[in-house]
Amino acid sequence: MRTFVLRRVGAALIVVFLASVVVFAGTRALPGDPALLLAGENRDPASLAAIRAKYQLDQPFFVQYGSWLAHAVQGDFGESRRSGISVGSTIVDRIPITLELALLAIIIAIILGIPAGVIAAVRRGRPEDYVATAGALVGLSVPHFWLGLLFIIWFAVDLHWLPASGYVTIHHPIANLEHMVMPAIVLGT
Repeated sequence: MRTFVLRRVGAALIVVFLASVVVFAGTRALPGDPALLLAGENRDPASLAAIRAKYQLDQPFFVQYGSWLAHAVQGDFGESRRSGISVGSTIVDRIPITLELALLAIIIAIILGIPAGVIAAVRRGRPEDYVATAGALVGLSVPHFWLGLLFIIWFAVDLHWLPASGYVTIHHPIANLEHMVMPAIVLGT
């Protein structure tokens, strides 16, 4: 059992490492010079050189990747260009919201999934079985971003039942639920 778990963990680490290399290489392969983007209006050669040195854009790919990986393993994901706030602290700040959304999505998935599974099992081969199975297949097949856009159009824009975006803290339960129900249903499907 221990060997099985160690092999799985090793395989997972290899996959995460390879995915990080592919994503890092993909961002570096994007057209344009990141230093020009970061410099904004101040594009004099000294500013560009300082930016390239600060972010190691003047170093070879493997040096850049090694530095990024060393920082990422320590939990240092850099700063947001827009706000100047640490990305790590932003992630930590958003964990409660993510957990709340995940919990609501799991509750909705259970509310939809268990009855559908029971109906499909009890009414096997009957129309109810086919409807439950087709509903489950649609729930798994429809991309969440597309279903989310449809929900925003229907429930926020057309019907004005729910807000289109935003978040309200749990200290205001009704408003919080109004903002969380649509994304929770989308993820719960």
